[in-house]
Parts: sequence; structure tokens; C-alpha cells
Amino acid sequence: MNMHTNFYELISESQRKVLRLIGTAASVLSVNSYLVGGSVRDLIMGVKIRDIDISVESINVREFCEFMETSFGAQILRFSEFGTCKLTLGGEIVDVAMTRSETYEPQGSLPTVKYADIDMDLARRDFSINSMAVPILPSELGSIIDPNQGLEDIRREVIRVLHPRSFVDDSTRIFRAVRYSVRLEFELENETNELLMNSVQDIGNISGTRTLNEIIRICHEPQAGNMLKKLNSVGVFKAIHPKFVLPSYFEGNWNDDCKEAWSDVEICCLLLFDSDMEYWESIAHSMDMPKAVLKALTGLEIMKNLGEQKRNSDIYQSLISVPQEALNVGIKCLDKTKSAEVKFFRDNLKGRHLSITGDDLISLGVEPGPLVGHLLDQVFAALLNGDVQGRDSELEFVKSLIA
Repeated sequence: MNMHTNFYELISESQRKVLRLIGTAASVLSVNSYLVGGSVRDLIMGVKIRDIDISVESINVREFCEFMETSFGAQILRFSEFGTCKLTLGGEIVDVAMTRSETYEPQGSLPTVKYADIDMDLARRDFSINSMAVPILPSELGSIIDPNQGLEDIRREVIRVLHPRSFVDDSTRIFRAVRYSVRLEFELENETNELLMNSVQDIGNISGTRTLNEIIRICHEPQAGNMLKKLNSVGVFKAIHPKFVLPSYFEGNWNDDCKEAWSDVEICCLLLFDSDMEYWESIAHSMDMPKAVLKALTGLEIMKNLGEQKRNSDIYQSLISVPQEALNVGIKCLDKTKSAEVKFFRDNLKGRHLSITGDDLISLGVEPGPLVGHLLDQVFAALLNGDVQGRDSELEFVKSLIA
């Protein structure tokens, strides 16, 4: 693989200005700042970066970011409990972290972090290709710091963990290993692959929320379908829940359809579509899916059990309670007949409404009460079925009902 070392060819002018300001801030504060992680990896591989990932050494992140705010007009977006900060500067997004070490007690939990130097910071990272740093100086970038042979692994096109307990400490790295492998077209290094296979069973040690976040992140990747199939091939979905079946939908469509910007709720419904409906709720709970997903799954079950509908009003009554997200998924995944009915409902029936109101019926002599609603329901059914159209036609229909 050809590797780039002249990073400024790949960095925009606004990014250069931001890096110079970061380097200046570090110099004024007498600390070290580094471009790190995926930013360095992508630049080495000739890929332009969107966000800027930096680590600062020998200083509290809050102090550094507040200095950037008061001195250079940075806008702080948020701090996290792990000693990180997201800010914007010169139109660029910058993720700032302190150089740190991490421990995982118990295994699979979120890490406990404490200050460390840059070498220890790079040693805690997930893969060698993400464990490089470049010093940010006031006027330039320094030489690549590569204590874990990340450059060599990029040249070899392999994904390699940094220690044997990597997947045990944090099983989300299983998802990331597959994601990087497919995205970069790299192979898992032999020992890394063996460690991954032996650690799949430990996925249950991480929270359902973290598991779901990793899957959703994958589902927004251009090669999401291939990533999901690879996860399935190593047994990840069965490890999450024994009845979790990757839908056949992902076999051919997802790499293209992921460009449609599915919502998280829709992605959850798509993921569960081929699993036995009897287990939908327990699978959803195993990944801490939000309540909106459970509601959408109820709608999906309605659509899966949809019988042949003779009239538009029958279709409407069957589907009016189904959330929009479930409708969108049903159109993509149901058989052609049911998909066509759902699409017709979504596009032609769901937004229909009467021109008349209860007051119009009362003015025709209908007594206020339940009968008003009953008559309006009949008129609305007639509207859906094409028997009436417009206010005058609706009023004439009411008159025929009360004559």
C-alpha cells in the first residue's frame, strides 16, 4: 500500500489553521499536543479527514479547551466523564482528549481512566493502525510516533490488537475490528482473528446499549451489508441472543439502501425482521432498544399478519396505528402484495381527512353525541373508498344517511 507522509496535501486550509492554533496553545501552556488515532491512520492512507482528533499531555482537558475558547474563540460543545471534549474552531470539529490509560473492571464495563503519557495512551488503543500520533507544533506537524508498528500493519494491510486481553476487556472492539476490516479491505492478523473468535461469547458482558450503538454505527457505513454479514459469520448475533437472525434483506440490498439515511428505530426493525416474532421483545431488550422500537415492532407484526384487504377503508383501519418507521420498513421487506398495500396506505390514504366537521352535521339536524362521530366515520370510509369527494359530496352523503 502507498503511504502518505506529506499530510498537508490532505488537510484543508481551515484544518491547517486550527492545527496551528492548537500547536500555539500547547506551546503557550508548555504542554504537548498530538494528532492521534483515526486521523493519523487516514492521513497515512491518503484519506482526507473530517474531524480532528487530538490528545493533550500534562494538562487537564477542561483547562486546555477553556484556553482555546478564551484565546481563539473556540466553541465548547460538551465535556465527557472520560476526560474528553468536543469543540468547534474555525468551522472544524475537534475532539480533544487527555493522554490516558484505561482499566476495565469488571471486564466489558466502561473504562476507568487516569492520566498517562503519550506512549501509554497509544498502548491502550484498540488496534495498531489506530495507535500512532503526530506532534502538533505551532507552525508544522512533527514526525510520526509509532511505538506499536502501526505503519507496518498498514503496509501489510492487517488489523492487529495490541495485547491478548483486548477483546476481553472491551468486546465492542469485535465490532470495530470487523468494521475496519471491511471498510479498509484489511485482513484480521492471524492471532487477532483467533482472539476475536474466542471472545465472541463474551459480548454479553457489555451493555445492550453499547452493543446496539456499535451495530447502528455499522449500519451507517457504505459497506454495512458486508460488515453485518461478517459479524454474523463469526457468531456475533447468536451471542447477543440465540434467536437473533440476521435478515436476508441484508444479503443484497443494504449497501445501497444505507444511503437512504434510515433512522435508528427503522434500523432496529430491519435487524429484527427475520427473527421469530415470538422473540422480538426479548431480543430488543437484550440490546436496550428504546420504547419507540417496541411500538414499531408491534406495527411490523400487524403488517406481517395483514390479510387481503378488499377496500381502502379496510386497509386504513388495519394500518392507521402503525408508526411511520414500521411502515417504511414494511415497504422494503414485506412480500410484494403486502408491500404494495402498505405503500398505498402510506402515500395515498394516511394523510386523508374530511372537509366537513361535526358542526356541519349538527347544522343538518343531527343531535350532538356519539351519533356525530359514527356518521363522520362512515363519511370518511366513503371518502377513502372513492364514493365521495369534496365538501358538497360529503354533505350529500350525510343527508342520505340521516334521511
